[in-house]
Amino acid sequence: MVSQTKLEGTRIVVKGKIQPSIADDILELLDSAVGTNIQVIEIDSTGGRLDSVDHAMKLIRDRQLTVMANNVCASACTNLFIAGSHRVAYEDTIFMVHRPRFEDEQFNDGFTRVFLEPFLEKYDYPTELFNRSVNCRNDFYYSAHDFMKMGIVDEIVSRPSPVFSGKGPLSCPQLKMLIRRQYPSLSESDIDLKIESHCSL
Repeated sequence: MVSQTKLEGTRIVVKGKIQPSIADDILELLDSAVGTNIQVIEIDSTGGRLDSVDHAMKLIRDRQLTVMANNVCASACTNLFIAGSHRVAYEDTIFMVHRPRFEDEQFNDGFTRVFLEPFLEKYDYPTELFNRSVNCRNDFYYSAHDFMKMGIVDEIVSRPSPVFSGKGPLSCPQLKMLIRRQYPSLSESDIDLKIESHCSL
């Protein structure tokens, strides 16, 4: 997916890998949209460097912007999502969290907790996700309804042509189908491991 941050109508759309310039890109679009009441940032991203999103999170929180997660919101993207004053997802949105990956592996143990604790304090980062990020090396996938149970998603909306037309939480087979669609290279055993959290809720 090509990385881009652009203005579409009255919303800012962030797609692809989150770039280090994400906060500046969002601020530039907000300031340039004279006379346009921008209240929504829509994100569709597999993540990026965690140290790139702190300023963007503060900007989103200070401007009291609504954040909408589209198809996938993974890794550092979940931090942008959590910063929203109102958090919206589609019924088939996939979220993924994991332990941050740093260029120098020696920092992964003690440094990870120190690095993430400010997010826990400033943005009401959910304890379960914090523990996953600190203690686990695996990727963990969640549905929008999983995140709603944890108090992260405030509202779930339907697409004009949804993948699943039924209401309510996704079943494990449905979540597996969505992950196969977004991550076709994953093996069945990898997918089973990654949806362990969802299927145990």
